[in-house]
Amino acid sequence: MCLEPESLLAEAVSSGHALGEAASAMLKAGKVLPSSMWVDLVAAAMEAEGGVGPFVLEGFPSDGSTLEALEEKVGSSVSVVLRLDCDSETLASRLSEREGSAWDFFSAAERGAAEGAMVAKQKAFSGSVAAVSSTLSSVGRLRVVDASGSEEATVSSSLSLLRGVGTTGWAPVAVR
Repeated sequence: MCLEPESLLAEAVSSGHALGEAASAMLKAGKVLPSSMWVDLVAAAMEAEGGVGPFVLEGFPSDGSTLEALEEKVGSSVSVVLRLDCDSETLASRLSEREGSAWDFFSAAERGAAEGAMVAKQKAFSGSVAAVSSTLSSVGRLRVVDASGSEEATVSSSLSLLRGVGTTGWAPVAVR
């Protein structure tokens, strides 16, 4: 099961879940959601599935302390981290081509600015996951996929690396 934190947040807000209401209030006040709230959202989604994986966590956690907090909250360790490596231009292109994406609401000029912001965010994210990647690599729990090829090739490579994770594991996926 793939869990994407932003989608979990949107679902929690729309369903009136207590976490969603608290997050909505913080966002309306212009505050950044603390990592503990993201951990609670992801852990609740895992629990809603009976706590039995495997779970793929898209783009989460992005730093070591959040990884540790999630492992503590769910009572198990990450089985494997799958890092998808591609250049910023490939990532921007793929995101902008997604049908029904937020990109559909941007004018051409706004897309350029938004893509620039996305590339900057991706570079910052890459830096924050470097320590997590290094730690997990040192204990043999990091798998890297070259995601610069076609989406089909990336999915195929990812699935082959995730085979053997087991039915109780969970695997964060970081795009760099």
